[in-house]
Amino acid sequence: MLRGFIINKFRGEEKFLEEGVKWLENRTGMKYLGFVPYLEESPIMPEDSMNVREVGFGERKVSVISYPYMSNFNEFYAFLKSNATVRFVTRPSQLEGSDLVILPGTRNTYQSLVWLKERGFVETLRKYPLLGVCGGFQIMGKKLIDPYGLEAGEPREYQGLGLLSINVRFEVDKVVSLSEGKGEVEIKGYEIRRGRIEYVNDKPLYVIHKRNGNHVNVEDGAMREEKLGTSIHGSLYSGFRKLLEDLGIKIWVKSMEEEIADMASKATEAFRKGVDIDTIQEIYKS
Repeated sequence: MLRGFIINKFRGEEKFLEEGVKWLENRTGMKYLGFVPYLEESPIMPEDSMNVREVGFGERKVSVISYPYMSNFNEFYAFLKSNATVRFVTRPSQLEGSDLVILPGTRNTYQSLVWLKERGFVETLRKYPLLGVCGGFQIMGKKLIDPYGLEAGEPREYQGLGLLSINVRFEVDKVVSLSEGKGEVEIKGYEIRRGRIEYVNDKPLYVIHKRNGNHVNVEDGAMREEKLGTSIHGSLYSGFRKLLEDLGIKIWVKSMEEEIADMASKATEAFRKGVDIDTIQEIYKS
């Protein structure tokens, strides 16, 4: 049985709630237990891509391509503490003035690539500094080889954007790991991918030397002029932020773990200030 209610995302002073709260208590028979304030800088990341919003408040402009299969977009909340503002875009015209464009991870590399081509992004992307992450990195390659039809639905090869001189081969076994790499940059994050990087003319940016605590030796990452790619999510919290400084983009985040803990702390503090926790505990015990 419902015993109480909380007002969520409330703006203003609590006294303005009094009349409405009394009406709700009389109408529902439930007790008012407080409110959670609307937070301009939300400490909680959205659960899905339908709820993504502008991130950050800086003067530099970062545009993330929001294709329908976008995934792992929460990593771009690193820009909350930066000199940049991130927008999620769906049209080439929205890229104008971007200091950096990001091709994020994707649940389906083939479909995302088709979407980019149909939307007319191909030539426009050549004009901007570009970072591809996981599936976005794969899309930037020359050729994508899908012998088992894992991405395209049938075995085939298809042309990528050709912005980096790599090929990608999709394997049945998916890599899922906490990963660390060393080379031109030191990087730490996580991998979720079936695509394996095959180098044509470009050289690896680093070597993944650890997966889930086990030692490995896997070449990864690539950079050509202002085009940059990595298979490791969470790279903005580690070595890649140094590379972005060359583009004038500065990120002042801590580690991913510390950022998440900080966000949770802010949400907890807001809840404690506005909600009658003692009464909730009494209701729970009764």
